[in-house]
Amino acid sequence: MRIIRLLLLVVWPVWAFAGGFEVADPPPQVDHLPLPEVNPDRLAHAESGRYHLMRDHQVWWQDGHRYTYVRFATKVLNRAGLEDVGTLLYTYMPETETLQLVRLNVVRGDQVLDMRDRVEPRFFRREEDLDEGIINGEMSVHISVPGLRTGDTVDAAFVWIETPVIPQLAMSAGEQFAYAVPLGHARLRVLWPEGRPLATRIEGAGPTARIEQAGALRAHVWEALDPEPYRPESHLPAGTSGYPTVRVSGLGDWGDVVDGILPHYTLHHPLPTDWQARMQQIMHDHTRPEDRAVAALRIVQDEIRYVGIEIGAGGYIARTPEHVIARGYGDCKDKSVLLQTLLREMGIEAVLALAHTEKGHTLPEAMPSNRFDHMIVGVMLNGQTRWVDPTRNFEAGRYENLVAPDYGYVLPIRPGQTQLEPIDRAPTSDYVVEVEETYNFGLLGVRLDVVTNNRGAAANRRRSEWAHRSLSDIGERYMGYFQSRYPGLIQMHPPRYFDDEDENVVTVREAYLLPPNALNAEALRTDFPFGAEDLLPDLPRGLDQPRQLPLALGTPYRREHVVRIKNAPIEFAAPDPVVIENPAFRYEFTAEDSAGGFLTLRWSYEGLSREVQPDDAQQVVEDASRGRQNRTWYWDLTPED
Repeated sequence: MRIIRLLLLVVWPVWAFAGGFEVADPPPQVDHLPLPEVNPDRLAHAESGRYHLMRDHQVWWQDGHRYTYVRFATKVLNRAGLEDVGTLLYTYMPETETLQLVRLNVVRGDQVLDMRDRVEPRFFRREEDLDEGIINGEMSVHISVPGLRTGDTVDAAFVWIETPVIPQLAMSAGEQFAYAVPLGHARLRVLWPEGRPLATRIEGAGPTARIEQAGALRAHVWEALDPEPYRPESHLPAGTSGYPTVRVSGLGDWGDVVDGILPHYTLHHPLPTDWQARMQQIMHDHTRPEDRAVAALRIVQDEIRYVGIEIGAGGYIARTPEHVIARGYGDCKDKSVLLQTLLREMGIEAVLALAHTEKGHTLPEAMPSNRFDHMIVGVMLNGQTRWVDPTRNFEAGRYENLVAPDYGYVLPIRPGQTQLEPIDRAPTSDYVVEVEETYNFGLLGVRLDVVTNNRGAAANRRRSEWAHRSLSDIGERYMGYFQSRYPGLIQMHPPRYFDDEDENVVTVREAYLLPPNALNAEALRTDFPFGAEDLLPDLPRGLDQPRQLPLALGTPYRREHVVRIKNAPIEFAAPDPVVIENPAFRYEFTAEDSAGGFLTLRWSYEGLSREVQPDDAQQVVEDASRGRQNRTWYWDLTPED
């Protein structure tokens, strides 16, 4: 894979792959701004030897094309900024876009040097998502500004002319109006037909709009002059930046997105003859529709590789099942249509839906637009819809305990659909890990047995881990965790893996021995640790400033860790219990002792939310710190006389 990636990043001569790029004059729709001056009071915030004077973003639609004009002006403050400011690197999609260089000036004192016709562009393919199996045909143009000096300002502008595959999905725009570094002038200018609704959303301290007449169109303008540099908060939910931002959309509701996509997903696609036979075999082997649905899902997941050829129409429109089966691979759209076809051939209704793998939980707060990066399938049985992702691998479970994808909300592609729908996740979808460690003291030392049960989403993750990593690597990693606590520990056998695919439970068993000579080492015997893994790894360890925005916690999960100690050479006094509960999680520690050197320590953690409000954030962080402090207990195992 790495060799292929290197080949695709080779820079080619200017005449190769130059299609879709040209040097041109600015379109007449562009409104030109004067360059602002550097604000000396902002210089302390500048980084990497650069000062951003302008970001001007103008958008309009004409004759089925979308025009995007972007102008950047950056001043070189010192030697550190020469390389970055003097290199222009922009991308475009040759299948659907033309990229025009419409301005390239070097401002040197009172001089304005036009460099537009003096540069030598170089072009190369830039498949940044190739490691994830996605090829989108993206092209990059690399331009070095000649003769640049410290103190110069590079003033460049490009126009992207796009011919959208589905026009409705290109009717949106947005702009950010402050950065962590100085920005002299930021503007978003949207040319829009008078009388046609244009929805807007202002996030953070974004500017308000003014409306101007621009010929037959109206110019909706948002701008900020010398905005205060903004440092974003850490641990923000996906889709939340905190930066002042303006977003616009010409779509009335989510139904407009459906209407654009639906015509490409209404045809009936027959299965090839050999897959017809496979479908009949599934129906013969399974009488329940639920079992048939799972069998079809597993075939598409396991036998059709995930490869996304997202070039041109391929980024929006699925290939036919016959084509996908013949190639043996497909992207999310291809695999979803194939699964839907299989299910319908067996009399099981299924619906396609658009999703976002990272920002799906924030879709209800978003404006209707093309805010999706994925497609999944809803299986409709017994009056309910169960969402499945045919691009996933290493999943297991019967229909009743399938792990639903954690994408928040989806937009089903069917007539009349105007609203998002939530993905209902049953408890069987939860990420659950249960660990039990048993320490048995005897004449041969301490025998340590570890049993870990992974359920739901955790089972799928562990199954993938064991498929990708070598057994020796897994064994070394597992043993290393315990050897860091107990020097001299011996692994009695490699970790053993047991997979209950029907229940979707993966169990891992480990066995170790701490010999007497290692146990009797003074540093260990007098300070012997019993403890749990970090049950709160996703929670931050501190906040760098008072919160104004929600604190992200990640996907809620459940963990339980039990330590059982038997026949120890001392009598234990169980530590006091600890219970912590807040809007983010519930944490509990309990302990029980009994005569004969017996002790049980039990930790449990349950996530309650994906995020908490700013007022609760500091308490959550402090509670997490309390929980971590209670993670390990130490005893002097020297027997009393």
